[in-house]
Parts: sequence; structure tokens; C-alpha cells
Amino acid sequence: MNLSEPRRLDLLAAEYVLGTQGARVRRRFERLLEADPVARVAVRQWEQRLAPLARRVVPITPRADSWPAIARRLGLPIRPPVSPRRWLAPLALAAAVGALAVGVALWVNRDTNVYASAAVVTAPDGHALWRIEVDRQRSRIRVSGGSGSEAPADRDYELWALPTGGAPVSLGLLPAGRSLERTLSGRQRAALGQARQVAVSLEPRGGSSTGAPTGPVVHIAPVTLAAASQVPAGSPG
Repeated sequence: MNLSEPRRLDLLAAEYVLGTQGARVRRRFERLLEADPVARVAVRQWEQRLAPLARRVVPITPRADSWPAIARRLGLPIRPPVSPRRWLAPLALAAAVGALAVGVALWVNRDTNVYASAAVVTAPDGHALWRIEVDRQRSRIRVSGGSGSEAPADRDYELWALPTGGAPVSLGLLPAGRSLERTLSGRQRAALGQARQVAVSLEPRGGSSTGAPTGPVVHIAPVTLAAASQVPAGSPG
């Protein structure tokens, strides 16, 4: 299951929460959840997004002649009356799933329009450690940490933009096994707009205090051309 594209992971997480995946895909995704904290974060985010929609489904009591009327229109045998709750529950569930599916489609489209993949920092074996995305206005970044992104005790990993011909500019500390979003300063936007690579250094707890990497640079990753070319230079902050 190739999930190097953040949008695909987000869509699979949404389908998992809705329960619309086939059995085979669901089993594969559950195995991924056991191993990948980024996937677990995506599922928790969708659970939080969709819970309010589910609570809006208000139970109703149909009229007594509703089922016989439906049966006649469909050419089905008219059985003795049953408790409305027995056949209302599946209809309510279907309505809830439909409403949630619409919500998922709207949210995925909105989310896709807001953020675009900017870089993926990987381990030597190709496993994604952090996914970095930039919003449409290029004023915010979202960073998601996967398994293996935990720093040693009393240390933090720090992300740096490497602008062509310029000094590294810190983009902030990197999360371990979770996602975070932060607003970029003008200086950070300018550096990221001119960067073709990002770097990760191992720093003392709280990050570098000098404005430059002080610990070893442990990872370097390319910035996607689309993201780099569209980030406005801005003015130094």
C-alpha cells in the first residue's frame, strides 16, 4: 500500500472511518495503522471531523402506513405491521452514511485545495519519517511525523529550508508520530520559496539557539518543484 502521497492516505483514513472500504482494503489499512503513527493521526482527525455530522441525524417516527405504501410501489408483499424502529434504523443509518460521505467529499476537496506536498523526508530504507505540506497561500506548513521520527532523549529534530545561495533558515521543530501546523514568517516563506532542499538536524531540546544548525544534519530531502516555484518570496520577517 503506497501512501507516499498525503492525499491518498487522507482519503483512505476517511473511508476507514466511514466504513465504506471493502474487507480486503480495510484489513490492509488496519495493518498499516498498527505500524504507522501518521495513519493513526489521520484516522483520529477524521473521527473528530465526522462526529458532529453523525450527531445531527435526528431520529423520526414514520407514519403507520409508510411501509405498506412503499411495499405497494415496489411490488413487494405487504407483511403485518412491524415496529417502525425495526426498519427505521437501517434507513437512518443509510441517511447518516450518505450525509457523512458528502461531508468527506467536501472536506477532502477543501483539504486538497489548501495543502500541497512540499517534501518527504525519508529514512535510508525509504520509509517516510516526515511529510511536509504547504498551504495554497504558502503562508503555513503542515508536518506529519511517522514511525522512527522520535528524537533521542534531551534532543529535538529541527527542519531547515536550504535557499539557493543563502544560509539555512529554520522552519521549526519536527513532531514525533503526530501532525502539526504552523504559520511561516516572511523570512521563512522567502527561504522556502528559494529552496530546492530541506534538511533535518539533531539539536538540543528546544532547537538551535544560534539561528543555524548546531548539531549534525541527519537528513536532506528535495523540495518538489511545484511547491518551491509557487511559494512567494515575501519579505524577511
